Amino acid sequence: MLWSRTAYGWVRSLSTKGIAMVSGSGTSASKYALICNGKQIPCELSSEELLKSFPRGPYTTARTHELSHVFEFEFHNRRIAESTQLMVQAGTLPKPLAFDQLIRPDSLRSEYLNCVRKAVETYQQQVASDVEMKLTTLLNVNDASEHQLLVHVQALGTRPAQPVDIQIMGAPRENALAKDSGWVSARQGLWDGREKEVHEVVLCDKDGFLYEGLSSNFFVMARDASGSMCCYTAGSGVLLGTVRGLALDLCHPLGIKVVEEPPNIKDLQSWEEVFISSTSRWVLPVGKIVLQDKTEWTPKSTSQTESLYRLMLEHVMSKSMAL
Repeated sequence: MLWSRTAYGWVRSLSTKGIAMVSGSGTSASKYALICNGKQIPCELSSEELLKSFPRGPYTTARTHELSHVFEFEFHNRRIAESTQLMVQAGTLPKPLAFDQLIRPDSLRSEYLNCVRKAVETYQQQVASDVEMKLTTLLNVNDASEHQLLVHVQALGTRPAQPVDIQIMGAPRENALAKDSGWVSARQGLWDGREKEVHEVVLCDKDGFLYEGLSSNFFVMARDASGSMCCYTAGSGVLLGTVRGLALDLCHPLGIKVVEEPPNIKDLQSWEEVFISSTSRWVLPVGKIVLQDKTEWTPKSTSQTESLYRLMLEHVMSKSMAL
């Protein structure tokens, strides 16, 4: 048995074939649950710490709804399968023995669903049964080319009640279609360099096009030449989130035209509203933008985003699967 020190505690490797088991400072009761291939693993790391500590691999972050459902489970199942294939093809993930099974959502589904159910059950029995949960899935491949499908559970956290501040900085990531845990570490420098009150950092290319946040999709509401309200958001070069898809579907009943093109910072003065979306925040209006030169700009309104959020809450259950 080997031990090595990480920024989050001591990592214990059971064998060259086993997964890493992480022990922090030794709290009396864990705030987390971790399941690997259907078995419980002791864990004192948050999901973010776990993704930085464990080997690089495809991952996804889901959430519960009304404690007993998972929002867009099939989407997350497909994401793990697709990201596994993309990362193996890119040479950033060793090819697992069960590669053919893992890259097919229909054959992956049973194993994945079993791990999610076990993780939620463990968390509700051992940690808390009355809070919504954040479900982080990571797939690792060990030295023997065996895969470990890990599902980590922690409390989801509270959605900010007020519009948030965002900051424009950093370039779009490579291979955005793959949900790669290596991005969690790579983005840390941008997160550490943000202004103190900033809730999210949005990536911008050299031509001024805005693609996505570090952990969110990015949207702008503005009127087109005919005066119609449009929602602009990148349709490629970004990781397409579950909440993003629902948000775009619900623009239509609100009379908002969807334009899947990245907004450009040069058009800033024509923007009426700005919002971000993510698993934990649904859609969240932006109240202030810190620009690249550190000047600040305030959107004109948040009313359309607030209407979209209210409508979204009415449709979440129809997109959720009972465990």
